[in-house]
Amino acid sequence: MFFIQVCTTQSSQAPSKATFKSFDVSYASAGVDVSKEENVSFKNGTNIKVPVNAFVDASGATVKGKVNIEYRELKNASEIVASGIPTNYANDKKQQFETEGVIEVRAKSNGKQVYLAKNKTIEVKLPKEVAAGQNLYYLEEGGGKSSSLLHNPFISQAYAQSENDKRRWVLVHQGVASPGGTPPANRTDTTPTTNIRKKESFKLKLNLSASPELAKYRNTRWAFAGKNEAQNPTTEANQWVLNETWDRMELVQALFAPNVVLKGHQKAVATAVFSPNGSYLVTASSDKTAKVWSVTGRLIATLRGHKDFIRTAVFSKNNQYIVTASGDNTAKIWSTRGQLLHTLSGHTNSVYSASFSPDGKKVITGSEDGTAKIWSFDGKLLKTLTGHRKAVYSTEFSPNGKYVLTASADKTAKVWSLDGKIIRDLKRHRRAIFSARFSPNGSKIVTASADRTARIWSFTGRQLHRLKGHRKAVYAATFSPNGQYILTASEDNTAKLWDVQGTKVSTLKSENSPFSYAVFSPNGRYILTASKDNTAKLWTKPDLAANTPYQLELSNNQKVFQTTIKILPATTQETASVERGDTSNTDVVTTPIQKSTEEVVVTGKTIKVNRCGYYSFARPIRDKNTITMRAQFKVDGKKLNNATIYLISGKNDKVVTKFGKYEWRNFRFNPGERNQILAILPDDRVATLGRKDFSKIPVQQIIKNKKYVFDLSKKSKVKSLKVLKQLLQ
Repeated sequence: MFFIQVCTTQSSQAPSKATFKSFDVSYASAGVDVSKEENVSFKNGTNIKVPVNAFVDASGATVKGKVNIEYRELKNASEIVASGIPTNYANDKKQQFETEGVIEVRAKSNGKQVYLAKNKTIEVKLPKEVAAGQNLYYLEEGGGKSSSLLHNPFISQAYAQSENDKRRWVLVHQGVASPGGTPPANRTDTTPTTNIRKKESFKLKLNLSASPELAKYRNTRWAFAGKNEAQNPTTEANQWVLNETWDRMELVQALFAPNVVLKGHQKAVATAVFSPNGSYLVTASSDKTAKVWSVTGRLIATLRGHKDFIRTAVFSKNNQYIVTASGDNTAKIWSTRGQLLHTLSGHTNSVYSASFSPDGKKVITGSEDGTAKIWSFDGKLLKTLTGHRKAVYSTEFSPNGKYVLTASADKTAKVWSLDGKIIRDLKRHRRAIFSARFSPNGSKIVTASADRTARIWSFTGRQLHRLKGHRKAVYAATFSPNGQYILTASEDNTAKLWDVQGTKVSTLKSENSPFSYAVFSPNGRYILTASKDNTAKLWTKPDLAANTPYQLELSNNQKVFQTTIKILPATTQETASVERGDTSNTDVVTTPIQKSTEEVVVTGKTIKVNRCGYYSFARPIRDKNTITMRAQFKVDGKKLNNATIYLISGKNDKVVTKFGKYEWRNFRFNPGERNQILAILPDDRVATLGRKDFSKIPVQQIIKNKKYVFDLSKKSKVKSLKVLKQLLQ
């Protein structure tokens, strides 16, 4: 995987309808080679991951060679105005957007726009300045007539700002900022969603500065779901819990039963892994046996022959053989039916680890004697790797078979060439490293340590992320088959799921026993764990769901609180409120808006999408205090006949509403907001009505007459984004 630091910006010809002729919001730009996966890192902190052969041209043909990635953010009112994007959202009636940030991603080949191919997604990790957690919208630019090869069908659409602008916003991901209870401002629940009394629900105060990933729970309402009232946050004795600001929050799915529990070992299970084809499982135990199972839990074979504990058992890549590592100083190769084929003898102390090379012709072992040894399949010693000062706990060949990875009690992990030379030395852990594993493509390494952390490294030896969250030693860490997630197993009775940026995604918990190992199935759909309670367990990936009990642990530097809760359930569809009539006193009805079927995955500040274009974390505003009336505009006393008008309001000027000439008859504003008006005149000139002057308009007269003439002050030509920003401050 290649990393590109983008250092330049340039003007772009990506499809847009910029407001001003002389300037636009600039794009950061970088070229990528589409023949391999690449990561584009921008100066502002955004990272875009581009898969292999990700783009097609307008005819659907795969694009070869270099593709130019163009990226920009619209973070404030001046940038939204300058870009010219639509700012209203509704089904039948106009409704304002409040946005937490708009991003735009484009791609070009030889100066022409190209598109993401079918079944391809790009991954955009957003910078700190763009807030996630709300609903995510996509700006449909083709008016619903785009090629089915490049676009999915959309049902809902946003209000088009003018006859010439047919673009529309569509909902592509419903945020989890408020998955239940009190809905956000754009939603009205029309059916009962819970039997819990309102007074029994609660919200939590979260320190988003310390843990920005908790933003998705900012408006969530919870309900106590336990039996012990001493853990109920809504009792008088526990009111402090709701008044405290919490730095960290961990949700563990309670009552999450594994699909299959493998029972049969008489002592602790050290490892449990899948066969490469996903059809079988093998477990290794301190009871001196390894066992082969079907994925349904049926015992197929028991491997007997070792005289001491078996620490490791793994399959060969062709699914035909198993190698085991034991405290009797040997490793053994078996058929999957339990027939002993070869014994690897040569270590002078316990053998902790053994694994096959990708081609199955070699085996690598690691031992308490401080060495790793490479063997031929038939048991001939080929090479001894000396360089660790203490026991070698973990050994593995790289996916291409050219390197060996070891982990040791001496606090280091090392990458070796097959001739025994150390080419990488990973030295950031403070205690013994129990496990080290390559990512599926060999570009990364993950290590697990007694220092209670796991760490992600580049193949070059640079530490990328530290996975911090376990309370005791981490025994194992492995990558998912697609390389996007990591699974850790710990002595603290938990296994944790992380993304490759180091953000914790989910936790599996054992009630009474540490996890000694955890791996993904080859298809990534299941998790297999090994425990010191003599069992292995096959789990489905846990998903956060409404009405499901979870164990919740809140903590900060001074306090810890544990309880059992459930999320109040979300409604099944987003609803947009629609004003009926022209005054703030009219009834409000709700019109269901069906979500787009576009493939979008949102995890914290990372989004995976299958289309280029504009995306906005936003919410439509439903405000009963809004006044709707017929507006006219004057500039320095002269009537204005045609112009685009922007109303800028809301907290931190996050609500930007665009009115073309034909929308003036339904101009609307909330007199309680900090409002200002910007009119776009010919030749990049503008006129304004500042907040101070807007606050002086006769609101009661407007309500009575349902019309008003705004008198704007003409400004000089706007020549840059900086000037526009100063104008709107």
